[in-house]
Amino acid sequence: LGNAVAGTLSAGSNWGIGKSQSVYGTMQFGFANQLYLDISGRSDWSGILEEDKNQHFYPSASFSWLTSSTFDLPSFVSLLKLRTGIAQVGHGIGTPRSNNTFSFSPYDYGDSKIVNIGGTLVDPEIRPEVTTSFEGGFDLALFDNRVSAEFTAYKKIHNDQQGAIPTSPGVGYGGMITNVGTVEATGYEFSLGFNPVRTKDW
Repeated sequence: LGNAVAGTLSAGSNWGIGKSQSVYGTMQFGFANQLYLDISGRSDWSGILEEDKNQHFYPSASFSWLTSSTFDLPSFVSLLKLRTGIAQVGHGIGTPRSNNTFSFSPYDYGDSKIVNIGGTLVDPEIRPEVTTSFEGGFDLALFDNRVSAEFTAYKKIHNDQQGAIPTSPGVGYGGMITNVGTVEATGYEFSLGFNPVRTKDW
């Protein structure tokens, strides 16, 4: 319809349907009230068609050890816990970007109909963006929990960032969505708490 004689017809289109489904599971294992292991997994399905390429699985796991329950520490140590973990989160490329499309924007040039072909190719080998986080640290409480401290060191790796790269105008597309880079971040977190006064009348 957009190619009709100039001034006689007009047409338009847009996307308006999407679907997302997820399954999540988690398990916790404990031993002697000292060792704890948590495992979880999430699987996402997004898009309508099989070729949308949007099924992704993200696992995670964490481990903690209450060393204050394992060893006979000094009486002023109320709690000492060591912990570590790894987790993944991410997302696909969404609908309808997961399929190659042409975007027509017709306009009139005198009595002629001119059509601009735009749109973006999708790399057939494109991968979902995934952020993997590693962390480790400890929790410490002293003097009947009047003094507490937490320390965490972490590293986050954001793999397969998605973006558009230019393509030759001769192919009829304005670019191609693909995986363009990886970003890493590291850091430390520390907190200290005090509860110096503990009385009913305070």
